[in-house]
Amino acid sequence: MEKVVDFLRRHADFTAAAALFIVTLLFFLPGVAFEASLLDDTAYTGKEYFLFPTWENIIYHLKTPVLHLYSPLVMHSFMLDYAVWGKDMLLLGGRLHNIILHSCNAVMFYVLLRKLRFNRFSPDDPLHLSIPAAVFGAVCFALHPQRIESVIWLVERKDVQALFFGLASILCFLVSYRRNRLPVLGALFYLISFGAKPTVITLPGVLFLLMWMESEQFSWKRVLKMLSPYLVVMLIYICFNIVQLSGVASSGADGAVSLNRLQIVALNYANYFFRTLLPLGIQPLYPAFSFSMPGMLLLVVGFFGISVLTLILAVIKWRYQRMFLGIFAPLLLAFIGTALPMVGFHTIGNAEFADRYSYYPALWILIGVAVCYELIAPRRSIWQFFFWAYCGLIAVLGFCYLQTWQTKDSFINVMIGDGEYVNPAAWHVGACYYFDQGEYDLALQLADNALERSTPENEERNRLFLMAMYGIARSRQGDPEGLTLLDQVICTPEFGGFRYSFKGFAEVTLLTALEEHLRRGTEKDRDFAVMILKVLRELSMGADPLRDLNYRALTAFLLEDYQAAADITAEALKYAPTDEHLLKNLQHYREMIKNSPEAEASN
Repeated sequence: MEKVVDFLRRHADFTAAAALFIVTLLFFLPGVAFEASLLDDTAYTGKEYFLFPTWENIIYHLKTPVLHLYSPLVMHSFMLDYAVWGKDMLLLGGRLHNIILHSCNAVMFYVLLRKLRFNRFSPDDPLHLSIPAAVFGAVCFALHPQRIESVIWLVERKDVQALFFGLASILCFLVSYRRNRLPVLGALFYLISFGAKPTVITLPGVLFLLMWMESEQFSWKRVLKMLSPYLVVMLIYICFNIVQLSGVASSGADGAVSLNRLQIVALNYANYFFRTLLPLGIQPLYPAFSFSMPGMLLLVVGFFGISVLTLILAVIKWRYQRMFLGIFAPLLLAFIGTALPMVGFHTIGNAEFADRYSYYPALWILIGVAVCYELIAPRRSIWQFFFWAYCGLIAVLGFCYLQTWQTKDSFINVMIGDGEYVNPAAWHVGACYYFDQGEYDLALQLADNALERSTPENEERNRLFLMAMYGIARSRQGDPEGLTLLDQVICTPEFGGFRYSFKGFAEVTLLTALEEHLRRGTEKDRDFAVMILKVLRELSMGADPLRDLNYRALTAFLLEDYQAAADITAEALKYAPTDEHLLKNLQHYREMIKNSPEAEASN
């Protein structure tokens, strides 16, 4: 036993990192048993034939975005999960994969905290973080409530993977920089991170700031040399992104940076900054976002007030000035730069703001908090108590927020809350969930709430959303008026915007109308069904070849081209050779070919 204790003391960094990994793993471990898939999980893991570990699928995911986001690394990792866990255990194994990755991120963040050097603050006695300070910062990051969503929500592995390779890139860069070698390995990790999510695209700017903090004498020639591989990778990714995603629909955000959007940016910066320091009011998926919310103006004023106050202190006293220029100003700039893609210059999906977007920017705020611990706590035991009490508060808030993800009902109730300040996207998510459960009255009430709180630019889309819900509900209850409502929605010119904003529900709307028209079976209904199938193919945008082949085969069948229908179905069977529906359809089409007038005349 004494030998073990002696080993742990001599390898204190290893001991701290191992303990951090175990604590993070145990903290999140209950999440693997939480309720099944959420929202976008189906788009990533619901198509089993795309999870088979084959070369064809590997290449397919390298070429095909998912939900308008190029993320082949995420899909390849789901293929690995499928190979290890199988179909039935995929969600459990996938969440465990997320938790292990996040625990590794916590350890790498600890290593980064230990390796940082703040030479500009005090050249004679460079500041570096002790083990307690690094553990404090890493624990605050690992157990923070804002991390819950990125870890427990299966498809948000994008955030966890991107930061995993982003941190690996930073650590490799620091090693290369101190040895004056070109950071080729770091640039490679930077490139790989884009396969998950372009979150760390601003990493070259962060590396510049790290060099500024560490270097007593700044050489622009050396800086350009060290950053050149990263700048080349960034340029390659931007060019690839333009070419690869040129055919994908844009996010629908306005291109111009209006005054309103600048207000959104300022509010988001304040939100991310203060919710990292004091994580109160965290909401799942799409938090409330309104300039009229109490305290929002205070957040913005507080964020910029802290910045101005720090600058004033830096001007008044030289020690504060060196501390500001050498540590806190670069960290603040790093936070601003890393949050830049997520603060609302363009809308991300359905949200202007989401707590999970802070997974990467929060690092730089927490580095500043760890520096404060190092500067204050070691010399005053009372301050150590306050710092660790703050860390414990974050852990408790994180654990409480983790419980809201146990079931869909629990996180939807938290997301909607009292209904006073709710993101419209939250109303839509709740409405779709209750609609799938067959609770139509509650779903229609939530959809109506979304319409009442609509802005002028999305009022028409929310009206179509409500109409489509009424139409589907009535159709499922056998009311002929339901199909009339659905046809009105589909034929409305604004249906194009509705298709983008509510892609999953738009598909349900189209499929319900298609089923009703096929059931009626008149020539007019058949023509309308062909039109709906065309829209469905446009909606899939080639992202799902099997579904696209199904739509093509049904179109050929309705046009009485049974040979084409059989050929297309046979092609579809290459993706799902044991699919019973496809096999029955193929048999039916071949029987239709045998019974066709051409076949009878030939016989």
